[in-house]
Amino acid sequence: MKQNIVILSPHPDDACFSLGGSILKHKDDNITVWNIFSRQEFSILKEDSNNALERIKAEELEVSYNLQVSVVFEDYPEAGLRGFQRLSEIIGAPWPIKNNRVQEQQTYNSLISKIESFLINKNHIYLGLPLGSGAHIDHLMCREAALHVLNNSLKAIDCNVFFYEDLPYSINQSWLDSAIDSLKIRGYKLKPMLLDISNYVAKKEYIMSLYKSQIKQRDIKKMLGYAKEIEPSKYCERIWILEA
Repeated sequence: MKQNIVILSPHPDDACFSLGGSILKHKDDNITVWNIFSRQEFSILKEDSNNALERIKAEELEVSYNLQVSVVFEDYPEAGLRGFQRLSEIIGAPWPIKNNRVQEQQTYNSLISKIESFLINKNHIYLGLPLGSGAHIDHLMCREAALHVLNNSLKAIDCNVFFYEDLPYSINQSWLDSAIDSLKIRGYKLKPMLLDISNYVAKKEYIMSLYKSQIKQRDIKKMLGYAKEIEPSKYCERIWILEA
């Protein structure tokens, strides 16, 4: 029986970097990658922001074709387009929102409504959320908006939640530990699960390389190295299942 899996991806590339092997392994299931902050300007290539926007979407469509998943673009603007100028403002962001940007609260409230509308008619789904390693403001907003919906308006929804380790941020052990601890302190019970992707590493590496505007080869190698460090006898991705 096919499973319905929805992966909440803060940006195009997050789902692939973090879960690409597992997505390939479960290609016979109904998988949707739901990109939230897909209007972005970041690019490692020499081009203007308009070209960056079109390029990353084109890359994501090519990736989704290779992963054999459905893809949704919400087109919320990424942090850099919402006025965050320095990396120190984006990474290690405080939560709840404690800045004076009215737009941030508006974006958060809008995202809550969007997630509620998206999930309300879904039947028995597995929902993947970013763990929040590195406390990237966009990742935190996605995670917290979804948890708000699941803890309030849609408490009774038939939904199994798991958190995936945001890559490349989770390579930093202290960032990973901090994200896990921050959820456990709030009463969330998390159970780790290793997903063996040994047979899919080569294809995942190729698919990650399709994000030519987003990632360098050396960073791909680091992420694959992390997959081997999790369980030295094989390549793994790790998720954290939210227990009742």
